[in-house]
Amino acid sequence: MNAGEGCPVAVRSVGMIYWEEQYKETASANFSDITSGLGQNRTTSKDMKLTSLVPLAFVAFCVTTGAGAQSSQSVLSDLKDISNGAANLKAMISGLSKANVGTDAHDIAAGLQNIVGRTSSAIGVVEVVNPKPFSDKAASEVVDALALLTSNQKGLISELADKKEVFEGAKFTGPISDSLLGLQGVDDTYLTNIIKLIPSQKSAATKLKSSLDVLVESAIMSYS
Repeated sequence: MNAGEGCPVAVRSVGMIYWEEQYKETASANFSDITSGLGQNRTTSKDMKLTSLVPLAFVAFCVTTGAGAQSSQSVLSDLKDISNGAANLKAMISGLSKANVGTDAHDIAAGLQNIVGRTSSAIGVVEVVNPKPFSDKAASEVVDALALLTSNQKGLISELADKKEVFEGAKFTGPISDSLLGLQGVDDTYLTNIIKLIPSQKSAATKLKSSLDVLVESAIMSYS
């Protein structure tokens, strides 16, 4: 795929397309900094609407096939970045209450959108033509990082499940549901392509993906 040809069809899964239709594209920014900083400069407007909850790091583009496209270090860096973002957001969700939902709910929705956007950009690193499998050592490192990512995202999803009643009380389940659907789409594409790069760890990676898939699907059903 040459520059300018656009993303492979596989990248833009149903969930991604749905999510992209809900939110406008904005400029890229450092994902971990954005996510860890959520809540520090909150809006207090009672009129804030879903359409204003744009992802601060949504960069749904594809990296062209090239020297860095199949670097295990690039994959590890992306996995770590996304994992940290999920851990930071989980901490915010755990502190959600009826007293602060008016402000924090918007930040949480934006944080979920940031994870979707960051994962979208990471897909370009692993969605390549004729992927060359990583060495056994590199594959082992990647599956360890993948285990951390799935663990952190599952923790985040569990927190959302626990706080559903709070979101319902604020009539804010819609933005959460939309973002979860987007997360499902990008996670499926991203993890599927990572698994193709680590055949020696396919079994372990597939189990990690499946466990996350089940939890995300359950959360989507709950918030729908």
